[in-house]
Amino acid sequence: MDTLFINGLMLETTIGAYDFEKQIKQKIMLDIAIDYDSQPAAKSDNLNDALDYDALCQGIIETAKNQSFALIESLGNHIANFLVQTTQRPITLTLYKNRAVKKAQNIALKLSRTPA
Repeated sequence: MDTLFINGLMLETTIGAYDFEKQIKQKIMLDIAIDYDSQPAAKSDNLNDALDYDALCQGIIETAKNQSFALIESLGNHIANFLVQTTQRPITLTLYKNRAVKKAQNIALKLSRTPA
């Protein structure tokens, strides 16, 4: 099995449990790993046989930008469900919220999902 990695994808969304956070957009960084067999794409050299990572990234950004989330867990589950539904592949998603805690560079949540 092969893995496609998308590292450092940035998106902006409204996220936070506190009132001041509900009034602003915050940047969230994502690392994504999608397990799939890349051999058909390698053999054909055709995008139709590959995971279109540009379309996946655009879809993630669009699905999150006009919504609001109180918790990183909610945002993570929303994105993980989108990825699994879109790719029908096992995924691992890590979300990073910068400066969520005063003395920490970021907090992170790692989720793993598989299609039903």
